[in-house]
Amino acid sequence: MAVTKTLIRASTSDDHSTASIVTRINNELARDNDASMFVTIFLAIYDIHSGCLTYTNAGHNPPFIKRADGAIESVNDLHGPVAGAVEELAYKESQLQLRAGDTLLLYTDGVSEAMNSDDELFGEQRISSLLQRADVGDAESLCSELLAEVDSFAGDAEQSDDITLLALVVDKDAQVSQTEVFEIELVNQFSEIDRLNDAFNEYADRVEIDMATQLKINMVFDELINNIISYGFNDQREHKIRVRADRGTDELIIQIEDGGIPFNPFLRETPDVGASLEERDIGGLGIHLVKEVMDSVSYQRNHHLNRVMLVKNL
Repeated sequence: MAVTKTLIRASTSDDHSTASIVTRINNELARDNDASMFVTIFLAIYDIHSGCLTYTNAGHNPPFIKRADGAIESVNDLHGPVAGAVEELAYKESQLQLRAGDTLLLYTDGVSEAMNSDDELFGEQRISSLLQRADVGDAESLCSELLAEVDSFAGDAEQSDDITLLALVVDKDAQVSQTEVFEIELVNQFSEIDRLNDAFNEYADRVEIDMATQLKINMVFDELINNIISYGFNDQREHKIRVRADRGTDELIIQIEDGGIPFNPFLRETPDVGASLEERDIGGLGIHLVKEVMDSVSYQRNHHLNRVMLVKNL
């Protein structure tokens, strides 16, 4: 478990695809696993901007959702077996939408398989029934109520497995951008960088992004698009590069997408800018500047596409 938690923390620092993350974790756990140990994983990423929950279930108990209208749903998608059992598996992922008033409940099998003195299991139906009648005000109260019911059911019977609960209650709907979205499709030619910057600056003026921020974004585009054109494709054919920007209330979110070879530009070690030119390794300074200029940078490889996500606070 400790190894798994460490792998999750390391993998999620540069990857926002739950399928990709679980695939990487499984390969690490399965390698040289002579003890045949395994873990179940339900890994999810909730996008507060869109309300979208992206998740991968590796042999874990299916979570429940209580919708705002009281409807109960079981999230039954299974994207692969338990992690650590079989190496080189490619896990998948699914998405669902959460809205104001919805509640997501996750639990370990120590809840559903809790036994009483008559060797009866607590079962998933009791979890669903409690969720149905519970007046969900906050996540902590829901977990406390379910834990109390499990304790009451088990009575004097010995606890046979760990009991872990996690609840997510959505207080309000995702904030949909009220401004226009910037989208442009480029080809892998260096002249396209100027076209991108000119088009973005026109957009930035319309949505009231100041000139200093525009110049910083232009520098980011220069570096990242140049890298894609220079190193992303191993043939001489024309390839598409897509750029999208969305100005929210207090931040600008940018996505750059290409179908080139898998490459995470942010894995390169930060250069020692205090060293002399003779002592410093060649390269890496441009990506370092991108990291310094933006407030958040991330990369994911999903569906044969490289996706770079950038956030700039405004």
